Amino acid sequence: MKKNILAAVLAATMVMGTSMTSFAAGWQQNTTGWWYGTNADNSTWYSNGWQWIDGKCYYFDGNGYMLSNTTTPDGYTIDGSGAWVINGVVQTQGTGTKTNTIYPLAGMLEQLGLNVTGVEGWSDMNDNMINGPYLPSTGKYRYTNFGEASLSAFACALSGTPYHDYWNEVTDPVQIIAGFNGVSYAEAQQMVGIVRDFLNSFDWKNADDMTKASKAAELVTNGKSYSYQPAPGYVSAILLDNAGACNDFAATYHLLTRLMGMDSLHVIAPNHEINYVKINGTWHEFDGSAAAKYQRAFFFSDINSGNFGSITYPSAEARVELGIQ
Repeated sequence: MKKNILAAVLAATMVMGTSMTSFAAGWQQNTTGWWYGTNADNSTWYSNGWQWIDGKCYYFDGNGYMLSNTTTPDGYTIDGSGAWVINGVVQTQGTGTKTNTIYPLAGMLEQLGLNVTGVEGWSDMNDNMINGPYLPSTGKYRYTNFGEASLSAFACALSGTPYHDYWNEVTDPVQIIAGFNGVSYAEAQQMVGIVRDFLNSFDWKNADDMTKASKAAELVTNGKSYSYQPAPGYVSAILLDNAGACNDFAATYHLLTRLMGMDSLHVIAPNHEINYVKINGTWHEFDGSAAAKYQRAFFFSDINSGNFGSITYPSAEARVELGIQ
């Protein structure tokens, strides 16, 4: 849409004989509103989320136009200039306000192993395609990204990064989360908010592995109950319904730990689903559904101790790749 507008403007400029032949990147305005070009000819622009610009935070819709005087889709207030405000005070970058409050994963996806590579899929040991066509990482994360938690969509929603669908077209990550979990858009926003609050609740970037693993376990198990009834989604069962089956607990724990950059597996076996999580270099087992079902404190068992019973995933080949003896 903006490309057509820009073409018309350029054509008119040439007719009028002006010497202007290019635009500088930055704020632009047309009859619809304000937008922000990200390259010299303004053929690309910010869209689908928040951006820090000149120390202030602005929200751009799916067409790239800045919102103003409203509440953003993720529940934050913006003033007439489009800037994010709290109680009427414009929030500025680096002046006492956490710059990662809205997007706690901003600029961190690559180091966390959550970045989109543009590589079309990989297969697990059973030749099942996992994680879709544009994978969030490579290498050792081949197995740690396995799971049912719509991990990529949460990573995008919490980093302000565009989500690319199967056709490599930008899609609202909240919509992906809603569809995957069988909930409304508003409920998906609520789920993103719960995970955002979790990440903002402690200094996970500098925390040790046990602290991160334990904090995630607390969110997954505290106030949650085990249910045999099938839930509409995976993460939504735990975050919204506060009850779920083993797959729901495992998916949610996998999501939280992976978003913090931990090596974590959603372990799927014929009759049960749990997690493996690496704590201080050693793989441990976490069973969230057991903790909720029996109302006991969660625990982490060293999986090399043989306490993981009949769980057979990952395969022998995967265990070698992951360094699990």
